[in-house]
Amino acid sequence: MNNSNLPAKQPRDGPTGSKPSAKRPRHRRCNGKTCKPGEDRRGNNFNATGCHRNNSHATPSLSSDALFVVMSFLHPRDLFHASFTCKTLRDMVTTKMVVQSALIHGGHAMKTMDELHALISSRSIHVPSPMRLLRLACGKVCEFCISAKVNHVRPSLGVFACWECVTNRSARQGLFGLTKPWKRGWVRYSKNQENRDKYDAIFEHPRIAATASAYGMNYYIWSQHRYDRAGESVGPIVAWDNVDGMANHFGSANDMKNGGIDSYLTSNLNAPEINSYKEFNEIYTDMQQKAKAAVQQREEMKRARNQKTKVNKIAKAEKMLDDLTALIDLPFREFALKRTENKRFRDASAKVSTTPCICIGTPFVDSLLLPYIITPSKMKKKILKELAENINSKLRLIAEKKLLTMDFLSDSDPFEAGLKHYLREKLPNLEALFQEDISFCRILNNKNRICHSFFSFLEADKLLSALVHMVNGDISPVLLAVDPSASIARSAIKKYREPTVAKIAESIGFRCLKVNISRSKETFRKMFTAGQEEFQKVLGVLEEYSAWVRDKQEHQSMRIFHLNHTATTSAYFVELLMNKDFDTVYRLQMRDWDW
Repeated sequence: MNNSNLPAKQPRDGPTGSKPSAKRPRHRRCNGKTCKPGEDRRGNNFNATGCHRNNSHATPSLSSDALFVVMSFLHPRDLFHASFTCKTLRDMVTTKMVVQSALIHGGHAMKTMDELHALISSRSIHVPSPMRLLRLACGKVCEFCISAKVNHVRPSLGVFACWECVTNRSARQGLFGLTKPWKRGWVRYSKNQENRDKYDAIFEHPRIAATASAYGMNYYIWSQHRYDRAGESVGPIVAWDNVDGMANHFGSANDMKNGGIDSYLTSNLNAPEINSYKEFNEIYTDMQQKAKAAVQQREEMKRARNQKTKVNKIAKAEKMLDDLTALIDLPFREFALKRTENKRFRDASAKVSTTPCICIGTPFVDSLLLPYIITPSKMKKKILKELAENINSKLRLIAEKKLLTMDFLSDSDPFEAGLKHYLREKLPNLEALFQEDISFCRILNNKNRICHSFFSFLEADKLLSALVHMVNGDISPVLLAVDPSASIARSAIKKYREPTVAKIAESIGFRCLKVNISRSKETFRKMFTAGQEEFQKVLGVLEEYSAWVRDKQEHQSMRIFHLNHTATTSAYFVELLMNKDFDTVYRLQMRDWDW
């Protein structure tokens, strides 16, 4: 080899004026000593990563017995993951381990075990191995099409199949329907009585997984013998093709009895032995009591956690409302945030994430705070101040507009004076303004009528509409205080009971006055005048009905009942009176009397 073209060797310290090059580590030459596996040339132990072993810090390995005990307490999904870590753990999975895990932890795995128990008790399917049992307990999609979602095994087949794969009669991804109809209208069945007896004996046998249709004309049977991806037989023992072979094998239906079909399944179809079904059934039966105790304990713990969560949520909401109350103006602080605990929140069926734990008596405040009562963690200091300012700005309108003084109503006008007197009796002070509404539609909610509609009236300077809104739109008592309806009412009270006249006035008020409260003062006046006229007409018709009842009813007590019951029942009777439909009024009153 010609070395003339090779570069000259550089000095050991590198080229002149340059930094010395880094020295490469020199490996110790082999001294000819033969190294043992797991040792270096010095005789030190090392592991697969090249790190030297330190026996003093080595992780101790668990014994197989300890691993078996640990695996028996795992959730079915965790047990499934553990079985795929290595072959040793996969071989340790047993039927008892899978059934115990599925029954104790509940859910779809427990439903799968229940369905399999029904089929294995009748010995109509192949006994699943422990690993297949575990796959069935943890399944999520159909094991045939690998696409449709499935929750548990198919009850009549014992396989993890979707409804489409079970019933579809056309090819789907190279797969025909898992079941096939066997029709009783075929000639082979109806040919003679002997054939019918043989086929009936086959379909009625518990080990034949035949599902009858709604009217019993068809039987749906496992279409063909199938195996899973591990090569294990799955599904029912008897397939569609075996039914005719079984019927031809026996000479009569009597030959099928006394174990004839069982012996045929064992010898001709390689059905599992009867003893192979005992393990699953015994384990399932023994674990029932323990599973019920575990489910009950789990439910109690869930209820305890739920109750603790609700108590903590109520405490957080109360603290939030206390902080907000401190920011409300003093005149309204005592009433605006008056609150009660929501009784529905304590129910076991109430969802913590959607049900408010506290109900505030003021509707517009309740609507503002509802998202923060449901989720108190959303409340921040900045939001708290903004809400307080919003509430204060609304409530200040009551004082700024001088609503409760009612100076906008005149004392010289009879209608306004009577209305002013009535409203001052109903709303004498600020506390009465925040009292709960006792109307039927709101009594269960413990709410007052200070809502967004009330403040919209105040902002639009419709003070009368705001006050009428606070009395639920009912100003019918004014009819009994303002002439000419007042004098008519006083004379009517001498003939009828006072509650009867008051009820008539209330019915007139609902018909004429409670139409739309967002009106002007003049409109209210016109409506009130119309109400007075109708009130006078109703009392006149009531006189006619009184004469009609005297002619029809002989007993004085019954006459008094009919006259007083007419108005105290509902506004519907007043409407019938206005139409002079006396027969209908009398018939309805007699029905109430009988009841």
